[in-house]
Formats: sequence, C-alpha cells, structure tokens
Amino acid sequence: MATEKKTKKSQNDALPPLAMLEVAKLMAKHYGLKNGLYDLVVEFKIGTGMVGPKDDKFPGAMIGVSSLALVPTSETGPLTINAGD
Repeated sequence: MATEKKTKKSQNDALPPLAMLEVAKLMAKHYGLKNGLYDLVVEFKIGTGMVGPKDDKFPGAMIGVSSLALVPTSETGPLTINAGD
C-alpha cells in the first residue's frame, strides 16, 4: 500500500493574478452588461507624510488603489472591453 504525502496549502500561497482586462470582464459579467464598450477606471488614493526610522525621517508618499469602475466609451483603448464578447 502506497502512502501519499498530503501537502497542506499554506494561506501564503498566492493564486495566479488577474490581468486588468480580466478584472474588467469579470466586472461586466457581475453587472450583467451584455453589449457595448467599457473602459476600466482605477481610482487611487495618495497619502503623504514623514516616513523612515525615528531619527532619519523624510517626506514620503503612499499610493493605494481605492476603487475600480467600468465606464461606457465610444473609443477603444488599452483598458477597453467589449461586453458583447
């Protein structure tokens, strides 16, 4: 009888990332969009302040993604999807 070593998946194991267009297609499906061109819009938040070790602080900035949206468009671009495809 063969024994199998069972590997437990760590919660640190990452799943494959999605490209921005894949995210846009999933959003179109989520919102039930059946036709038309849509651009994926990414909204950022920027925070500024002093960063660094206690004795050596300097001005810094942090940038984070705050939201994603689909907006109708009439022209195609690098982040445009066709909801009918």
